[in-house]
Amino acid sequence: MNEKGFEVRLLKPSEAPRLFDFLGNRLKLNSKLKHLGVNLGEYLNKQREGEWRKLAEEERLFCAVKKSEIIGLGAFGPVQDALDRTRDSTERKQVILALKELGLNPSKVAAFHDLYTTPAERKQGIATALIEERLRKATESGKYSHGVVKYLANSQSHGLWRKQGAVKLCQAGEHEYGVVKL
Repeated sequence: MNEKGFEVRLLKPSEAPRLFDFLGNRLKLNSKLKHLGVNLGEYLNKQREGEWRKLAEEERLFCAVKKSEIIGLGAFGPVQDALDRTRDSTERKQVILALKELGLNPSKVAAFHDLYTTPAERKQGIATALIEERLRKATESGKYSHGVVKYLANSQSHGLWRKQGAVKLCQAGEHEYGVVKL
């Protein structure tokens, strides 16, 4: 645990179901999705539980915990896995092309995704700690030379990633992609 009262650690596979509470209740995604006619529990069960459990088993899913409550989440993995989840094939192609134009082998590039912190816990260094821990783990793995991050235009994560050395890779659809050397 750090001086701010939280710790960043790997999420245990058995804790994957706790992410539903974190995302649904603590991040208030239930209310954000309700107007779209989406049941968050069903969405998470169908779309993400298996993926998160796999990330946890592969030691690529991190959580920030304070007083036994999950207050933050972040994951990483091969960039191709992340791009395969992107519905827009043009976006996938643009990112791969941009990586190759930089002389990077996409199989040696990690994708950093799913960075969440609870609104009540923001501005306390949680997102930065999650970013730093994922960068450390990706570097230690020896599998990756660089990392890619995707963010919506003008999101708060821009500044956090720039502090870690990320530079713009490309604009693809509504997303901007950055690249950081590990």
